[in-house]
Amino acid sequence: MDEMNSQPGNFRMEVMGGGFDMLAAAVELLFLPAGSGSMRIVKFSVNEGWLHLLWGEPGAGFDTARDVPFDLDSPESVTSFLSSWLTTAWKKNPPPGPGIDGSTAKGWELKATRVGYAVVSVRPAWAEWGK
Repeated sequence: MDEMNSQPGNFRMEVMGGGFDMLAAAVELLFLPAGSGSMRIVKFSVNEGWLHLLWGEPGAGFDTARDVPFDLDSPESVTSFLSSWLTTAWKKNPPPGPGIDGSTAKGWELKATRVGYAVVSVRPAWAEWGK
């Protein structure tokens, strides 16, 4: 097997976008790395405007993480949960205005890291594009 076709256990991704179709595509990528077929979110936490979803045992800094009370074990279930949370977050605690001279729309920012365990974090953010 050549190096480009191997799937490392470590994974990192950062995406900023708008619309839940794009969010679904980003979440789909989270299930691709090696060994992710049995990935299931076990805990979640909300901190400083970010929703954190945890696969496996979380590292330091997630002491207040709570058990997930329902199954989040597929791209569809994760996307549905994130979409619902983002919709509520935009209503209750929207981010400050975008502060740019251009076009914007309600969007989201997603960051994911996997090294032994995985943390997927999402928050409301302004999707920006040119004038």
